[in-house]
Amino acid sequence: IEKGADVNLEDEAGETALNKSAEAGLESLTFMLIETGNDRKRMNEALVASAAGGHESLALKLLEKGADANARDKNGWTALMKSALRANESFCHMLIEKGADVNAKSKDGTTLLMVSASGGLDSFARMLIEKGADVNAKNANGRTALMYGASGNNKSLGMMLVDKGADVHAKSKNGLTVLMASARGGHDDFARIVINKGADVNAKDEDGWTALMWSASGNNESLCMM
Repeated sequence: IEKGADVNLEDEAGETALNKSAEAGLESLTFMLIETGNDRKRMNEALVASAAGGHESLALKLLEKGADANARDKNGWTALMKSALRANESFCHMLIEKGADVNAKSKDGTTLLMVSASGGLDSFARMLIEKGADVNAKNANGRTALMYGASGNNKSLGMMLVDKGADVHAKSKNGLTVLMASARGGHDDFARIVINKGADVNAKDEDGWTALMWSASGNNESLCMM
């Protein structure tokens, strides 16, 4: 740096040295890189990266120095969404205490509830719903939190979402239903939940595949018989 290295250079993935140092939890290097430019902007960048790497201590220090708890990366993901993706619940609660928005959406419409459902954060997802999170919100692909829960076979989360009004008939842009997501993953218990709630067992995706076809492709005899 003292010899004039460009600290703003990006690699093929669009990441800078600051991104990489913060994601790796290298505190001294991270703060040195922050001091080479716009401190606030760089602290925000480092905060999201530290959350992606799961480094709560570094994130807390950045927040104490003025980083924005709702800072976003290039795709609109916040530090809170990144920490939820890692299923780091304590990190998530710390960020919320510091003012992170639980209703934030990424550029493609991904919500914190979707990320929590994907990561299996049951109690955290419940808290989000109690705070008013939309259980039927869809991202750019038309997928809902219930679909992500189905893909991960999170039965307890699925039951909670359905009880809170999640639509078992929802379809993604390519026609994927919650039941198909369950069948594709071979998740009998989750499939049973949505069938009992009236899911259409004969619905077809854009390729004409039904939930039965998806379960058959996975040699899931018990789900086929269901």
